[in-house]
Amino acid sequence: MYFIRVAEYDSLSVRGVAEDVTRKTLDSNVLDQTATRRFLYHVYATSDTSELTQDMLDELAYTNPGIEDPASKLRVVRNGWMIQYMFAANRLQPREFSMKRTYFFIPKTGIKARDIQ
Repeated sequence: MYFIRVAEYDSLSVRGVAEDVTRKTLDSNVLDQTATRRFLYHVYATSDTSELTQDMLDELAYTNPGIEDPASKLRVVRNGWMIQYMFAANRLQPREFSMKRTYFFIPKTGIKARDIQ
């Protein structure tokens, strides 16, 4: 999973960045080529981030009860892009691609995503 911050949304350049990172990762042979591979990108502009509302805190308490004090660790992106590539085992062309507008949560500055799980 990658979080990519952009100055402004340009769907062609955003997709180009995701394709470039995906291709470099595939070419590096870091990932097991015999397994299914999933690349997930969350693209956002800083201007779209905000603090969590009480409704969002309630949602997180229900869906992710293991996250302690989410208001101190997370921000919400209300109008970001989610890009996903799925590759079948032993394939270099994606089996599935999706790119859609959505809202998502990102770690606050100085907090790593893996530390929130």
